[in-house]
Amino acid sequence: MIVAVEQTTWDLIGQIGVWFIGLPLLVGVILAYTAAQIVTERRANQRDAGRWGLAAKNSRDTDA
Repeated sequence: MIVAVEQTTWDLIGQIGVWFIGLPLLVGVILAYTAAQIVTERRANQRDAGRWGLAAKNSRDTDA
């Protein structure tokens, strides 16, 4: 009987670890990776459009 109680306790601890620690951590990592990809892609698009970096600075200097 005591072994069964101990096993269910470890099962409960494992479930808590998965649902309240592991899964939120995984979701957070995925969201951070997605945000980094969005920022990188946006900068690349702005650079290609000439609104960021040296190309943008040089074009503003010649326009003014």
